[in-house]
Amino acid sequence: MQVWAQETGIPVSSNLPDGDLQLPPEVTIALWGIAREALTNTGKHSGATRVWVELRVGADGTVLMVRDNGRGFPPDQPTTGHGRSIMQERAAEIGATLQVTSAPNEGTEVRVTYPRQR
Repeated sequence: MQVWAQETGIPVSSNLPDGDLQLPPEVTIALWGIAREALTNTGKHSGATRVWVELRVGADGTVLMVRDNGRGFPPDQPTTGHGRSIMQERAAEIGATLQVTSAPNEGTEVRVTYPRQR
């Protein structure tokens, strides 16, 4: 993420767990792919001056969140671009849900929830 921050000039704050997440390799790959795509979209479209990335592992599952303070977009605006479809496909492949929320001048949040496997 720090390389991305240097390349784009947009500072990134991250909250990531230490150590092994005990996730299947395909889940880890999908989550990082979604994070990379969300950051790419932020760099290309948002006009953000700050980005936050958080990964939480809890009893109910794993949540990845990428949030920016960019220009955002109206909730009723279609978000079916190429980047969104890539993220949706990656989430579906691992049985996770993808939620993108945004509002004009309030930034955008990409949230992926991977349920705890029983």
